[in-house]
Amino acid sequence: MGKALPMASAMSMTLMMIACSFMGFLTPEPAILEDENQHYVQNFQWTQTISPPGGEGFQADYWRPDTTGALWAIDFSPDGSKIAGVDINEKRVSVWNISDGRLVFYSPHPDPLVDVMWLDSEHLMIADSDDDLVVFEVIDTGESWPLNSTNAHQMTWAKGFTGSENGMLWGMDLSEDGSRVVICGGIDNPNIPGEIVTVETSYLLGGNGNPNSIYTTHMPTDCSLSPNGSVVATTLRNFQNNLNQDKVAAYSIPDLEPLWERAAFSRGTN
Repeated sequence: MGKALPMASAMSMTLMMIACSFMGFLTPEPAILEDENQHYVQNFQWTQTISPPGGEGFQADYWRPDTTGALWAIDFSPDGSKIAGVDINEKRVSVWNISDGRLVFYSPHPDPLVDVMWLDSEHLMIADSDDDLVVFEVIDTGESWPLNSTNAHQMTWAKGFTGSENGMLWGMDLSEDGSRVVICGGIDNPNIPGEIVTVETSYLLGGNGNPNSIYTTHMPTDCSLSPNGSVVATTLRNFQNNLNQDKVAAYSIPDLEPLWERAAFSRGTN
């Protein structure tokens, strides 16, 4: 009996290694993201061939694809020259020129895309259904074919800002002057309903910034910055007695000190 346990343990380890090797073989690698557990903004060069070898031709539309899935979110660039949309089914982001409808940029993504937001007229941020954010530099050069190469940055929500917990993004907003971003969502921790993060836009582009975050009493489903950038408001999903009894909460910027929290049906009492 004294030797049976080590032999059984060795056999278990062998079977586990074999199973893991099959899992690694069958799991597809992400097309864009390199490491989902980075705690910082990471720069990378995005490249893709999206024009047929002969230029124009009967198969050209395959390199300038139209959307055939479900567009989940759209956003205008601040200068009004471009519009971006994310497809939750086909898992891709597309950018079109407003004046002539040209496809300026197109990129697939490993996971369904649920939100899109311009940080400025040349930088576009997308969010997926998992915990990833990607910022692309999108410059319309006037060419007939979409961009084949550009600069990009990637990070995770919310661990990429706080270094503590992963989660699922539900909402994001940009201040009117474009200097600050707020992001909110749920946390992969049964003891933490959700989190709000605010940071300077420069941080998302690989520059300096000081992310601030706060855990919420319920899961945030959306968040918005006030016009003067001094307050962030968030909707909180309060599910009780088989009903949604949602709340609205306000926090100061930039330190995210709680200001007030109200039930959707309250008359102003805590």
